[in-house]
Amino acid sequence: HGKSGSSGARRCRDGIDHQRQAVGIGFDIAVFAEMIVHKPLSAARAHLDALRDRGLTAEAIITTVLSSTARHLGVLWEQDRCSFVDVTVGLSRLQQLLRVYGPDFELAPAPELDRGRMLLAVVPGEQHTFGLAVVEEFFRRAGWQVQSEFLPSRAILLGHVRNSWFDVVGLSASGEVAAAGVAAIVEAVRA
Repeated sequence: HGKSGSSGARRCRDGIDHQRQAVGIGFDIAVFAEMIVHKPLSAARAHLDALRDRGLTAEAIITTVLSSTARHLGVLWEQDRCSFVDVTVGLSRLQQLLRVYGPDFELAPAPELDRGRMLLAVVPGEQHTFGLAVVEEFFRRAGWQVQSEFLPSRAILLGHVRNSWFDVVGLSASGEVAAAGVAAIVEAVRA
């Protein structure tokens, strides 16, 4: 366990601290989800800026507010309480907000923090991309040069791997993607 166990516990504590911080300054997932789907994007930005003014960090915005809202929209979809269009609009706006607040979250990596090049991609056929966008922000912050593919075909994904050097290739798949398809992509990437 050693170092990874303690860093895992720290990440869990940090996540709990971010949730408490967000709740303590008036963040409500249901209200924000409604705002992100039905109000102009500028209203959501103003709300997040107000949370930032009250002390919510950019990291907490990403890990608690945006990620929790994406999960909440998924639950609403599963419960048939919102439409495909609502979820699509909401997740598109969350990704836009991630691009707005992501640079505040990233540290300017020092040369000694250059970890290498990484390709992050959803497996072909996967439609869930928000989590991968959040993971991308964390790796950029940690000093990685990240190239992301959010809706690649098999040919595009394999073309990137064959035509460019990557120290790491990370693939994202939800529980809805067939395991055999994921295994085939992993095998093709390794070849």
